[in-house]
Amino acid sequence: EVIGISPIATPLIVLVVSIMATFFGALKVYGWPRIALAESLRFGVRVGLMISSALIATALVLVVMRLGLNLANANEVVASVADTNGEKILTWLLAIGYLPIAVTWGFAWLLGPGVATGVDTAASFAVIDQAALPAMPWLAALPETTPQNGWYLLLVPIAITSLFSFLMWWSLHLNSFRLMFTNTLAALSVVTLVSVLLSLIGGGSIGPGRLTVFGPQWLPMIGGVFVTIAPVFALLLVLDLLRRWIKGRKVRVKNA
Repeated sequence: EVIGISPIATPLIVLVVSIMATFFGALKVYGWPRIALAESLRFGVRVGLMISSALIATALVLVVMRLGLNLANANEVVASVADTNGEKILTWLLAIGYLPIAVTWGFAWLLGPGVATGVDTAASFAVIDQAALPAMPWLAALPETTPQNGWYLLLVPIAITSLFSFLMWWSLHLNSFRLMFTNTLAALSVVTLVSVLLSLIGGGSIGPGRLTVFGPQWLPMIGGVFVTIAPVFALLLVLDLLRRWIKGRKVRVKNA
């Protein structure tokens, strides 16, 4: 068989190959570029990445635990789509490949908004409103009823943010408030960006009709960040500003 390439696609293919060849050639000659962040952003970017990584790791533990608790339901789903043992093994292998997407769902669960399981249906710590779900084993990790005291999950991102924001404050508290503010803003921006990217990766359409909306949605994810993580940073700035005011007042009284 002869492989045909559209004349319209040929320039695009040549352009992509040329760019990739130039890129790898430049890496071989000059090495990876050294990107040095300004001091006003360095700590914040690092803290934002640490918070995001800690939340992703916690989300992994959460979804695996949820799947373990509902393993019987997951096995029923597998049995409904696979007859032989070989088909069941392949189905579970496909489920393992779905794990990164499931982690983004756990991430959305931790932040509060949860995930959409279709148009006008959702699964979060406070609301369980589900219709019939597709035959996917990982969906068994979603609770069928609202978990008792499920809002406690919101304490996880708050605790993680409190820990890393305190470490950032400890590193910067002897510097200017402007430096503290810019790094805090950088950290919040990084977490927000990661949350949006994860929602775009873990959400989308998996079918027509009701299933055109599925997984975490980017706008509620931003809302989750500003409900759980942003208040911690805001409190950090307020307390640091108050500390600086008290310290300056003591100095003025001493010099009076």
